[in-house]
Amino acid sequence: MGRLLKGSSSISKEQFKENIRDLQFEWPLKPYGQEMENKVKTVILNKPAELSEWKEAARRKNLGDPFYLNASEREKLNKAISAEELTEAAVDALFKILSSDGNSIRADDISRLSGMDWYAFSDLLSSP
Repeated sequence: MGRLLKGSSSISKEQFKENIRDLQFEWPLKPYGQEMENKVKTVILNKPAELSEWKEAARRKNLGDPFYLNASEREKLNKAISAEELTEAAVDALFKILSSDGNSIRADDISRLSGMDWYAFSDLLSSP
């Protein structure tokens, strides 16, 4: 997440919007947890769902129906998704979730994402 803060200890909402739009999309998301139990649970339950979601995204982008996640197909999909514009509402919602004080995003706000498994991340995104 150092790429998001770009060396600063905190960034404003406007800086966040600029920085997040500069980041490239990376697939697949890494659904790893900090504890082995979470890692195993995440891999067993989410890998098939991740492949299914990836295939659906590839289909929506008219990239065919790939059988599995190989490097060249992942790269094509990454580029296609990266070309999409983030909506203002999506950026605002993400800022609200990440910012602990509502005014800025600090390194501490970002560090809580480190090692978070899919379930914890999903809970974070669905929190009010």
